[in-house]
Amino acid sequence: RRGALDGGASGELVARFEERAREVERTLGCFGGEHAVARLAAARVAESEGKNRELAHEILVDLDGFLAGMRRKAEAKAAMAVEDVWKPVERAVGEGAAAEAVFPGKAVRGGLAKLVGDLNAIVDSGFKIQTEHARALQAEQWPPPEVFIAVVKDMTEKLRSMHAPSSDDDVMIWLEKSEARLRDAGWKMAVASIFGELDTMIGNVQAEVSEARIRMLAPVVLANGVRAEKEHFDARIQKGDIDAGLPLTKAWMLKTLETGSVAKEVEKLRRGHAESTKRLLRVALVELVAQTAPVSASASSELLAFDGERLLSLQNLIQCSAYVASLDHLGRQFLRSKGKTAAAEVFTPATLKEAVGGYEVTKSYGTLLPAILQESFVADIAASLKACGATSDAADRFVTANQDVLRSYVGRVAGGKDPVFNVLLRRALGVIRGAVADDRLIRGEELAHVGLSLVAGSVVDAIAQLLRLAGHLFQVHAARITQVLAGSGAGSGPANVDVQLSSDDEI
Repeated sequence: RRGALDGGASGELVARFEERAREVERTLGCFGGEHAVARLAAARVAESEGKNRELAHEILVDLDGFLAGMRRKAEAKAAMAVEDVWKPVERAVGEGAAAEAVFPGKAVRGGLAKLVGDLNAIVDSGFKIQTEHARALQAEQWPPPEVFIAVVKDMTEKLRSMHAPSSDDDVMIWLEKSEARLRDAGWKMAVASIFGELDTMIGNVQAEVSEARIRMLAPVVLANGVRAEKEHFDARIQKGDIDAGLPLTKAWMLKTLETGSVAKEVEKLRRGHAESTKRLLRVALVELVAQTAPVSASASSELLAFDGERLLSLQNLIQCSAYVASLDHLGRQFLRSKGKTAAAEVFTPATLKEAVGGYEVTKSYGTLLPAILQESFVADIAASLKACGATSDAADRFVTANQDVLRSYVGRVAGGKDPVFNVLLRRALGVIRGAVADDRLIRGEELAHVGLSLVAGSVVDAIAQLLRLAGHLFQVHAARITQVLAGSGAGSGPANVDVQLSSDDEI
């Protein structure tokens, strides 16, 4: 990053870095010999191969879902970059406006170095800030606005060379407005926001380029990926990396047979009956994500090496859906109890739903969730009051007076101690169990009569993801599952009792 700002000095820094890397290898060779150096090289290759296999697995299981998730993560990453890199610059400039503070050069140079690195990560073209501008940015005092204008123009021109021509007009309009802001009297206050916007634009192009590359690769992976994944799994067994008896998978399947709705199909499973094996996989996956404790794919089955994040995400998606649906019911109930019937009729936890969606993307597990739920729930209560004619002051006074009660609702829901939450979570799992076991996609309308219409999209998405994963596991591992069950001595356990969905009135 420093080299990106030092113009011609970047080549020297790269050479120094490469020499340091060679020095590390020589030192390693002195202590461990050629074998140690070979192991280091093998580790690098293995890491690269592992990432490629994981990408191929994602393409095979759910290409569109993977790309959609990649876009959401890119958006979240860009938002976090703006918050972490450019907001501090903005605050520093704001604080220094009255006190004539010095130029926050270190923060600005760090942010610009990140942008240069991101541009070169898209296409490694050796892009760098021009030497004269880099030198001006090293000063303790503010460089003239022309320096920032030139840097923005250079970066924007580089960005234009990477994205679709259809976006050129939008980029040029943005550049024209940004240049005008930097020529304005208060241009220093605009620096952080302009480069923050550019950061977001670069992140979007990164995501577009990555998606285009993956879509170009997808036909080859889809044509050959299942065979390659099967061969790689077999090779790992032959090398001894995986126990040929698949003890984790065996225990997982037997547990599913004892508690699931496939117990009566044991003999068919031992004979390798295709439909029974598919059903067993579907039921087994549902029972994994139905756990309240975070699921560990690596401790559950040898077949799930690339699916740890997917299974945790599914658990999170289902539980967060129940959070949103239960707080929707509780919010309406609370407003009616306070005589705010009109507000109850228009209450929609839109802020809450958006916040939970962001939580799902960034995977902010732990104590952050209750805080996210509390702030969003209170905001949605206030919004429903305003929608019914209450002034902002009146709505704020109402939620302030009742915030302890509202926060206690959230605390019970997030802690899994609220009866409404438990009912709706059981309903969601009941719907998912039934649909996945029967290999059936459902429509959102089917969830309205069980109080889950608000989160129907999430429940339908969870079902679709589980069906896709089960289908892929069958394609790759059906024969091995049959071998495991043939020698397991599995018996017929009790059939699972279907979850009875109570009516909305019982909530």
